[in-house]
Amino acid sequence: SKYRAKRMEYNGVLYDSKKEMEFAQKLDLLKKAGDIDFYLRQVSFPLPGKTSHRIDFVTFKYLGGQFDTWAIHFLEVKGYRTPVGELKRRQVEALYKIKIEVV
Repeated sequence: SKYRAKRMEYNGVLYDSKKEMEFAQKLDLLKKAGDIDFYLRQVSFPLPGKTSHRIDFVTFKYLGGQFDTWAIHFLEVKGYRTPVGELKRRQVEALYKIKIEVV
């Protein structure tokens, strides 16, 4: 990979780095404990200029209530931040009115 991260496999899924794989393991524990209901990985958001930004994980927790409320978190697992990554995160946050947490 371009940042010397080693691809790792967990539960039959190939992750871009050991850190990302370990975060998936953590999410599986949170799911088992009932803290989240499910998660998606590698969610892509289209950006202007025929480009896109891919977020590592999106977690979902059903809160119930009168309006069927969900808690949704957008998470990126990064070893270190890059200027291009920061720019794309800001673009996604502005266009889609979300907040991306970098872990």
